[in-house]
Amino acid sequence: MTCIVTSVPFVLAVGTPWLIPESARWLVSQGQIDRAIKILGKFERINGTKVPDDIYRRFRETCARICKEEEADKTYSVLDLFRTPRLRNITILFIVIWMAISLVFDGHVRNVDNLGLDVFVTFTIAAATELPADTFLTLVLDRWGRRWLACGSLVISGIFSIWASAVSNSSYISFLYIHPSILLINLLNNLSR
Repeated sequence: MTCIVTSVPFVLAVGTPWLIPESARWLVSQGQIDRAIKILGKFERINGTKVPDDIYRRFRETCARICKEEEADKTYSVLDLFRTPRLRNITILFIVIWMAISLVFDGHVRNVDNLGLDVFVTFTIAAATELPADTFLTLVLDRWGRRWLACGSLVISGIFSIWASAVSNSSYISFLYIHPSILLINLLNNLSR
């Protein structure tokens, strides 16, 4: 029964391709400029604004010119990430870092049983960190930028992860230090996404 109750909201996801329009930026990158302008016009009506036709004409000309220039260039593949030494190092570094982050985050999720609390209560508390994290991101993302928020929250999350594993597992110390730090780690992990 619980499976059905938790799965019902995902039925809404089936209709999203028809409800949410394709990204105009993606359509332009794929050479579908007219379709992108049609979607931008739809948002123009929703927002109650009017973009002059001259802007759309220049946009169409610029996109067409850029598409022709890119067609004249070569097409890129995943292997191009490994062609130059600098890009190769950055790509390998990103792969290793995200594997480590995913492994640590998965470890935190799987370690919920070992906190000594009810699994459902712990999951509810961890899920409740989504709202403050998303609200905080909405308020400061434009001001601070994604890079600093992601790096800062991951570094602080790592510090608290090490701290939580280093603290003794006695019940009083565990209650005072480990449980709040796990909650903070989850909040910071939500910020880094």
